[in-house]
Amino acid sequence: LVELYYTGWKQSGMRQVLTQPTRSTVNDIVFYLLHITGAVLILSWAMSLGVPVMIRQVVREVVQIDLTGTIHPFLHLLLYLFVLDFFSYWQHRIMHMFPVLWHIHSFHHSASEFNTITVLREHPLDKAVGSITSLIPAVLLGVPVEQYPIFITVYGIVGYLKHSRIPWRLGWFGKYVVQSPVDHWIHHSFQREHYDTNFSNVFAIWDHVFGTYYKGSNTNTQIGLAETPFNRRGAFYDLLLTQWLFMKALAGMFRRSAPGQVTQG
Repeated sequence: LVELYYTGWKQSGMRQVLTQPTRSTVNDIVFYLLHITGAVLILSWAMSLGVPVMIRQVVREVVQIDLTGTIHPFLHLLLYLFVLDFFSYWQHRIMHMFPVLWHIHSFHHSASEFNTITVLREHPLDKAVGSITSLIPAVLLGVPVEQYPIFITVYGIVGYLKHSRIPWRLGWFGKYVVQSPVDHWIHHSFQREHYDTNFSNVFAIWDHVFGTYYKGSNTNTQIGLAETPFNRRGAFYDLLLTQWLFMKALAGMFRRSAPGQVTQG
């Protein structure tokens, strides 16, 4: 509704979702439904062979630090969010750096337009990788259980706004504090000068600290990928295609690293 107010009906993502869904928008809708029904969690477990779940169980049995009751609850929440966001930045950046992981994350980037619900256009394997990342602050700090609804709300609002069509830059706040929608559009742009920039999830400061903030003036972006196998044969085809591309790349990586493997130069 916020997007509708700022963009008007004709330019809104809601209009596209409800009256003119493209193939990319249909993917957004299907994965949105998979997330809100919880089906994505089942798919995440199945497609990752339960490996992230096993890792979480083993780590929790070995290491567990809980700050609950030792510091103010809202300071605990803020610290948890800050540490999680740091590791989320690096997870996101690594997903772009390594081809085997890019095969998973590229499905999210194959969206050719934003519709707020694009935030949930996330392959189950992407969800699985994220569950391992979120384990780190949980182990280091403990989860602020009572304040967790606040955490979910903040993350949700920021995510929906970043994937909306609201043309907000938000001044210094959007540049240095919480990433603005425009800066996230740039991250999704397929213009070469925008590649590998603006990886921050919530706190924009990480891009400044690690040198990945886009400092140019070109914000006239068209999102998506210059070339993609997705958005052609339906959401469930793309679901399986992503899995296949990841497994194929993973197998190739192991073959190249196998002892005695000879590479033709």
